[in-house]
Amino acid sequence: MKKFYFYGILSIFILLSACKKKVPAAPTPQSPEVPVVQKKIPEPLKPIVLVYPAMGKSQVVKLKAGETINYLAQQYYGDRNYVDLILSVNQIINPRKLRVGTEIILPSFQEVFTEAGLWSKLEPELTKILQARQLYTEEEQMLRKLPRTPKTPKELSLPLTPLTEQKLKQAETFIQEAMKGIESKKDQFQALPQRTLGLLANIQENLHRLSQGICNVDCRELDVIHQRMALMVRYLLVWAKAGFK
Repeated sequence: MKKFYFYGILSIFILLSACKKKVPAAPTPQSPEVPVVQKKIPEPLKPIVLVYPAMGKSQVVKLKAGETINYLAQQYYGDRNYVDLILSVNQIINPRKLRVGTEIILPSFQEVFTEAGLWSKLEPELTKILQARQLYTEEEQMLRKLPRTPKTPKELSLPLTPLTEQKLKQAETFIQEAMKGIESKKDQFQALPQRTLGLLANIQENLHRLSQGICNVDCRELDVIHQRMALMVRYLLVWAKAGFK
């Protein structure tokens, strides 16, 4: 009887011990690995070869029916804001009186700066400005076609490609370098072209915003850059004519 009692107690003890054994936890499901998408870094920009209208010889065209000076400025310089340059070079007082067949000289910026005596004094700086202008002009039409999404109540976001972002940042750098170069030559002139420096600062600011994929609700930055460039050319010519003072 005692033996049965002993074995009964032992069986209960073994059963309870088995119940206390930890049941192995179910394996934690592994989350699928998310592939890391690396942003493609564009190759370094190739050396910029300036072409017309930045450099080269003047173009001479005959005015056709329906064409205006505004049209020629848009076609040859990329923006209508350069109309004053054409009027000045051709000594046109009233463009509305131009007749079909009238020859119009469309100079390169280098020619304009050389004739005014600017190129010999500011060649490195003017070259950088023209490089910045050319880089922006190459991307301008694509920038105008990009979809725009609201970023803030006053700003829109532009989905830039890596190459476009790179070009805009390089253009901004060129403008900054040109400003520093002009300011470093203050001892060579009676006075620095302050209006030109102010316009360059504004161009640099607008290029910076665009390079960040940001613009105002009307994306006015796209128009302001050429507008400021055209004014800069005019003010530089006035500064040179006044004896660089």
